[in-house]
Amino acid sequence: SRNASIVYYAMSVFGSFLMLYAIFMLYVKYHSFEINVVLSRSVSDPGIAIVSFILILLAGMVKLGIFPFHIWLPMAHGNAPDIFSPVLSGGLVKLGAFMSIIATAAFPAYNAFAEQTTFMGMPLLVYVFMIISAISIIIGTLMAIKQDNAKKLLAYSSVANAGYILLGILINDKMSISGALIHVFAHALAAAAAFLAIAAVSYRTGTTKISELGGIAHRMPVTFVVYVTAILSMAGVPPMIGFISKWLLFQSLASKGLYFLAIAAFFGSTGSFLYVFRPLIAMFLGQLKPTH
Repeated sequence: SRNASIVYYAMSVFGSFLMLYAIFMLYVKYHSFEINVVLSRSVSDPGIAIVSFILILLAGMVKLGIFPFHIWLPMAHGNAPDIFSPVLSGGLVKLGAFMSIIATAAFPAYNAFAEQTTFMGMPLLVYVFMIISAISIIIGTLMAIKQDNAKKLLAYSSVANAGYILLGILINDKMSISGALIHVFAHALAAAAAFLAIAAVSYRTGTTKISELGGIAHRMPVTFVVYVTAILSMAGVPPMIGFISKWLLFQSLASKGLYFLAIAAFFGSTGSFLYVFRPLIAMFLGQLKPTH
């Protein structure tokens, strides 16, 4: 847990200084801390716009746990007290989405980059960050599948879902922003519920390792129902709210012709069935361990 604290502190300081530098840079240039003032004026100055966009977005990516800044997330979730993990995933991490929205939606990125090189109808710089979001979805999904610790599994799922959120924000149309904001809310609820269910299991059994558990649903039916409800939303099963947010994101990607990114998002959504249902089968269903 000490190493997890040090890693998070280092990553948080890095993201905070990026944000602070962007704020000071904009103040020196425009003599104001008002967001609307500095963002409206920076549109006519592409150089400042690009630098501030990168700095603020990177700060949001660190907090969201987007690849390659995701390394702190499984360490912090895996070592945090069980009852605090829901706060990390449901609250703290989601603050990164707020900074990303400032950088992309409040900050009129597409207007500022109008004269820059475009790719697939998107400013090239924005598309690069969209690719990073897609990579985060894939890596978070693959890493979650192989975890034996249920808390680390859910932590890597947060990495993947952060990729969905950032991807929707970067597309920056009404449908994608709506999908991203709904997904912030949907994943905050689902992840908090799932972490609390795992915390209840840990409280009763003393472990969160999937391989050491089985048949817990026979002893903890309420916890079982809570976990099932949470993972149905995380996997995007209708009519859960997680399905609504993912459907809006898929629709937005398809309407923009961003099929490569849509494939990555679909892969993550399909892979989520593998990693969220694995604890369900191995921990809650099956044969109850003699020790329990």
